[in-house]
Amino acid sequence: MTPSLNDLKPLHGMDDWLSWWPLALGWYAVLALLALIVLLLYRARAKKKRSAMQAMNALDALDSGLRQYKDDHDVSAYLQCVNTVLKQVAIFTQGRQRVASLSGDAWVKYVLNQAPKVSFKADEQSALRHGVYQKTTALNVTAFHKKIKQWINTQYADKSNRGAHGK
Repeated sequence: MTPSLNDLKPLHGMDDWLSWWPLALGWYAVLALLALIVLLLYRARAKKKRSAMQAMNALDALDSGLRQYKDDHDVSAYLQCVNTVLKQVAIFTQGRQRVASLSGDAWVKYVLNQAPKVSFKADEQSALRHGVYQKTTALNVTAFHKKIKQWINTQYADKSNRGAHGK
């Protein structure tokens, strides 16, 4: 003989557990908001990590240029490396449209304005402006190198304070 549905006993304790499901619409909104917050925090962390990696890469490239200069004493090659690294940093922190077309006096003015606390002497400004095209340039490369590193560090510190691409 098979029992009928009327003969079944109720499940004790299950009715409390089942009473909260399905969730009310407000709980779905809360869950969606939490998921959005987690996503935004993840993206911010990834952006900060990418910025730190870019800064390390720029400083490594700059140090590599200095080592090459110490080997061959080619100031033009060193200044080419400096300008390349500075342009890459500027494009990463400020955006391609704002920086890519700058050269000569406009480029030097941009570099000076981006880090007013880093004071470049007239010969260092000239090196940024024309040094790549000159055979010999009288320049204290070690002091100049320290200022360029300071400028790069300033750009990445400022980027974290003002957001991506200077916005």
